[in-house]
Amino acid sequence: MDEMLINIKMFGSFYITIGGKYIVFKKNNGSRTSFLLQYLIQNSGKSITKEKLIDVIYGDEEIENPVKALQVLVTRLRKILLDSGLPKQEYIYCSDGMYGWNTKIPCEIDTHEFEIAVNKARQQGQTYERKIELYTRAIELYDGDFLPNLTGNDWATVVSAYYSNLYLQCFEEVWVLLRGNNDYQTMLKLCSKGMRVTPSEEELHIIYIRCLLGEGRIKDALTAYNFAMEMLLDEWLTVPSAELEALFGEISDKLKDERLPIKEIRDEIKEKAEQEGAFYCTLMSFIDSYRFVARMMERSGQSVYLMLCTLTNKNGGLPKSDERLSYAAKCLSDSVKKSLRRGDMYTRYSVTQFLVLLIGTNMENCTLISERINANYRKLYNGRGIHLKCSVLPAAEFNFNGDKIKFIKNHSFWE
Repeated sequence: MDEMLINIKMFGSFYITIGGKYIVFKKNNGSRTSFLLQYLIQNSGKSITKEKLIDVIYGDEEIENPVKALQVLVTRLRKILLDSGLPKQEYIYCSDGMYGWNTKIPCEIDTHEFEIAVNKARQQGQTYERKIELYTRAIELYDGDFLPNLTGNDWATVVSAYYSNLYLQCFEEVWVLLRGNNDYQTMLKLCSKGMRVTPSEEELHIIYIRCLLGEGRIKDALTAYNFAMEMLLDEWLTVPSAELEALFGEISDKLKDERLPIKEIRDEIKEKAEQEGAFYCTLMSFIDSYRFVARMMERSGQSVYLMLCTLTNKNGGLPKSDERLSYAAKCLSDSVKKSLRRGDMYTRYSVTQFLVLLIGTNMENCTLISERINANYRKLYNGRGIHLKCSVLPAAEFNFNGDKIKFIKNHSFWE
């Protein structure tokens, strides 16, 4: 390690180290000083006009003498850098009315190294091994959003979106290389790292599941699929894409190819422990169950109802997507599970909606069930502004060619 090399980290957090030691800025007079430092470092290699810096730092704020204010800010920052324990150098230069970060000082900036690695990996003439090495380095360098302390700043938001998109492109491009070589193990390791950094990025989950399928790890793929579906809906309030949902069909088809004794299969698919309340399943499992039950209704005459539980704002519209909605959805899920029997099933259909399949009941009981769900929801959700609305329909409609329909005593079965 070069003891004089300054390492600057801007992904996931902001800090400076030299020789492995952290630099502590003991005297930091406000966010503008920090922002000026971060802006100059990110634009290392560029000379920036006073007008540009004033616009970026002060925006529309009315400053009596903006040029003087900038000069004072630069002077303050220079002193902070000299007092920080960094080698005595002229870190910020001013030439012909333009400011910049001194590139003659040995520095390694993670954002710049990230871009360099990606650009080199994309160059023609690179060997397969070298491309994998460079993409791996880029992925390892990206430890989170660009300067998260500047969330809400227009400049930082644009730069952060650029890097986030470039990071995802790294996975897409290295996936093409590794898939062509059937190197699923390397891709799994990269995806595992990526999902820790950006857990809400659906594309990484899709690639991860496809790697598991490629290795023949079908059950692991199913586990990863269920985890992705639940996490995207429950934690990140994101509706899964059609591509992710379609993976369920691929996993199911491959599961059918396994040849096991019936007892082993039964032990594998049964619930590991008896659970109280309704059965929660993924959306695709719910859809398959719903379609099967609808067919059974034609033969058995058993009544089945589909209930939709929707979270709304006070006007009946879509609530704001934030932590409060996430908490309300968790309360609704718990309320549905608690309010129903073990023979009923439910799933999350979207960010604000849950579907319930009620088997062997009638419309009157459906009303009582919706009231019970509402009551339990109000007990669990102690916030305001997010309300619950339940609606019910028969699970299927049938054409009986004019035949009369009679009901037995409990109105739950066709006769």
